[in-house]
Amino acid sequence: MSNKADSMQLTLIIFCSCFFLLIAFVLIYEPSLTLLKPKKSSQPDFSFEDVTVTYIYDGELKWELESEYAELDKASDRVFMTEAVGDIFSDGKKSVAFEAPEARLTLGNSDMELSDSVAEFFINEKSVYLKSKILNWFSEKNIFVGQHKVELSSEGMTLKGKYLTVDVDTKKMKMTKDAKAVLSAGTQQ
Repeated sequence: MSNKADSMQLTLIIFCSCFFLLIAFVLIYEPSLTLLKPKKSSQPDFSFEDVTVTYIYDGELKWELESEYAELDKASDRVFMTEAVGDIFSDGKKSVAFEAPEARLTLGNSDMELSDSVAEFFINEKSVYLKSKILNWFSEKNIFVGQHKVELSSEGMTLKGKYLTVDVDTKKMKMTKDAKAVLSAGTQQ
């Protein structure tokens, strides 16, 4: 029995020694231990209904965006919108009208990302229609970039591809990546 009592006593001494060493370590070094990172609140910083966001530069209206619902996330400097409808202006005239079920606006640079969007470009008094899985507006460069499934149509011609750039100032469009043209019957070549 003495051996059993001695081994329990030794175990207790080792346990107490380790415990006191741990306490001494914590008191001396004050380590910090992050067990879990705090989760970001799923609530937005601000939310709005029936909102209109307008961008004016040097007294000139550049674009306007309306949405049924919008959420502002200050940490990412972004506004998430649903049922977005907007217009881009160039030289004081509406040059593009667009709509998308979802849109993201970056406040710092006024760039937009539109999902499953449709747009109408007004070029020389004619309309060119665009459907795009993802359509990005780069405000500083005044260009749209359509990605993935892109379809452009006007007057009996349809272009399909995976990547499109539209320069709003020069009114030039460039379709790349698997571009295909479809001409409707009765059009001239």
